[in-house]
Amino acid sequence: QIARLDRAPSCKTTRLRLIISRLWSAQRGLYIPIFQMGACGGKGPGPNTVTDAEAMTCMPKSMATVEARPSSRFLADRTQEDRSLFVAKTYAVATLQAALTTLIALPIATWSSQAWWNEHMVLYYIIVAGFVISYIAAPVFFMPWIELAPSDAIYMALLSVAAGIVSGLTSAVYGLFWVALTPLCVAGSYFGLCAFVLAAQSDLETPLAYIFTVFQSILGFGVFLAIYENPVTAALQVLLPQLFGFFSVYDIKSMVQELHPGCQFTIDDAVFGAASLNLDVVSRPLGIVVGGDPDS
Repeated sequence: QIARLDRAPSCKTTRLRLIISRLWSAQRGLYIPIFQMGACGGKGPGPNTVTDAEAMTCMPKSMATVEARPSSRFLADRTQEDRSLFVAKTYAVATLQAALTTLIALPIATWSSQAWWNEHMVLYYIIVAGFVISYIAAPVFFMPWIELAPSDAIYMALLSVAAGIVSGLTSAVYGLFWVALTPLCVAGSYFGLCAFVLAAQSDLETPLAYIFTVFQSILGFGVFLAIYENPVTAALQVLLPQLFGFFSVYDIKSMVQELHPGCQFTIDDAVFGAASLNLDVVSRPLGIVVGGDPDS
């Protein structure tokens, strides 16, 4: 790598810039090398050509070892093994998020009084409207914040709690316990896909993940039919989680292939990938309705 500057920085300045670069890289999960530097000791004013070997002399040995790794961490430039690991990690984060939603929803659905909420439906509508508005507004106003760590994890936790409250209240108000169980089924769908990706070392390039999701749907329908003894309720319990499963394969595949609108993911962006998956559940179908294009 070469860099040309009007004036070469000192070795001390170069070290400082490299440290800042590494701190920012650790925070964002990106490899952002600083090539715009002069040789150690400085060569005076004017354009300078700096080689990797010269740049490494400005760094401590431990830092030089880190910087000597492959420069591209973007998924399209990585091996299939790296991409499959990203997919598995993204599914693992999404599974934890859905499981947390379930832990919030089930106690609310179990212990809330349907009679009390029927007398205070205005409060229920306010809570639901606040959740919907904040869910839609988050990518509009807070996307730069959501993209960074650890705020992406904080966003996922807040979304899980809010979705759990709405799911639990909806189950209690309308007496539909299967609504509170839906996040658990979504978690099961994501967990199954995570296990499939790890076992098959798949980066979702082939349609096998869709076939596996169909298999999960059939298996889930059989299980819930045995529990509810009502085919309609069993179908409702399975339908929404498996729609999430199908969409997740499509959406995460677009991340891996760098076809995701507006975002380019690295192998360290699993949490942000899971956050994007949650946001895309609404935004991409909305793009089809509004503009006929899921990426609009």
